[in-house]
Amino acid sequence: PLGMKHTGIHSWNLDLENEAIGYSYQNDKFEVAKKWDMSRAGGAGAIYSTIGDLHLWNEAIFNGKALSKESLDMAFTPAKLDDGSVANAFGAKYGYGWMFSDLRGLNEIGHSGGFDGFNAQLTRYPDQNMTIAVLTNCLPPPLKDSEALVASSAARAIAHIYLWDQLNPLESKVEDKSVDTSIYNDYVGRYDYSPYAGVLEITNE
Repeated sequence: PLGMKHTGIHSWNLDLENEAIGYSYQNDKFEVAKKWDMSRAGGAGAIYSTIGDLHLWNEAIFNGKALSKESLDMAFTPAKLDDGSVANAFGAKYGYGWMFSDLRGLNEIGHSGGFDGFNAQLTRYPDQNMTIAVLTNCLPPPLKDSEALVASSAARAIAHIYLWDQLNPLESKVEDKSVDTSIYNDYVGRYDYSPYAGVLEITNE
């Protein structure tokens, strides 16, 4: 009904025109990522789409064309856990299918996704009526390009470009003289955060 003609549930036997191939950067080179039967993932990863269709989806969601107001209110309310605390996902509050965070004073609603070879981010800035959709076909990415190839980082970079004049000023960083700098090298290394964020490398410069 929304005209999303390039979206559906993936399965191993589909023959999609222009389907992206996923890559992983391993052992200092790009490799074709493992090909999983994503139909087993259901709603947690089996959906395929395009940037254009995701834009149609978000416009429908935020303009009341896809869900009732009651459902939207529930979806956009951070869920409370049995112990009374608010659901937390990677530092953001979590509702029914959306994460709620703050980008230097701006309300941010979105969700990411990632698996071998693919990474996605769909973000909405409701007060600015702005949607950002990013799809990449490389996970984990090369570390030197991770800012551009990790979908959530790219989405934030795009938001900074278009919304810079509405963002709160960056806070000044203050050096803490009490930190024992001799322990810095203890943290140097590569840390595997897959399947969520690939590989994190810490260096001491």
